[in-house]
Amino acid sequence: MSRFHVRCMDCQARQVLRMRPDEYIRPRKCRACGKSRFRIDKWMQERNTRALGCMCIGYKWAGIMSGAMHRKGSKACWFRKDGTPRVPGDKDFYDEEWSAANAA
Repeated sequence: MSRFHVRCMDCQARQVLRMRPDEYIRPRKCRACGKSRFRIDKWMQERNTRALGCMCIGYKWAGIMSGAMHRKGSKACWFRKDGTPRVPGDKDFYDEEWSAANAA
């Protein structure tokens, strides 16, 4: 599936489209201003999203611990942004069951 990161040429709002802006038969409208003039955002298209990602099991999807892709250093990630591990007992460690059991 291809995705095109675009910016509105009038209000500079970002949007993600399935096709290039000029390939649409009926032009898409900006969610912010309602105009139909877009340009491809080169920086967003070329950035490496995998470099910021983490696959630790800090996030639960549908109640199952899984290694779903998320941003390193986010709320439930078991690693901080600098790469150091978070373990139970640390102030910034987040786990729903662990936090509820030790809240008292």
